[in-house]
Amino acid sequence: MVSLILVWDGLVDLIEDHTMVNADSDATTPLDDARGCIVRIMALHPDLSADGLGIGTLARQADPELAFRDSRNMLLTDDACRQFTSAVAWLNQCTRTANINWRRSSYALKDEVEGWASHYVSNGAFIAAAIHLGYKTGRVGDSPNVCLNISTKGRP
Repeated sequence: MVSLILVWDGLVDLIEDHTMVNADSDATTPLDDARGCIVRIMALHPDLSADGLGIGTLARQADPELAFRDSRNMLLTDDACRQFTSAVAWLNQCTRTANINWRRSSYALKDEVEGWASHYVSNGAFIAAAIHLGYKTGRVGDSPNVCLNISTKGRP
């Protein structure tokens, strides 16, 4: 079992509710590896959720804090781990630039990944993949989106 890290109001709660390895072996799967990466990134970025950075549009929910926690937990599902893995594979084929490219946000770039991978990718899974690979990120105002040091050319 691995502990999932939920950060809210400066408190860290450790919750063991996702089985990460087969009980009969110590072997991990690619999804386990992805989940481990996402957990580490979430610990460093307590404002990261499946929606991106911060509460953003979740503020319109009846209970924004609960909506944020739910969105954060969604980043740890098997589906989100597959999204993260696809985003990592796509980003690995891209050309980096020295400076952040403010022309396309993470939301637009994750749409490109969706077309390439033929499945949905959340903004948060895309951002986590970019952080994991060491891309420079810059937040787009108060939105949940970021821009990266990524070329407009040389993308899959």
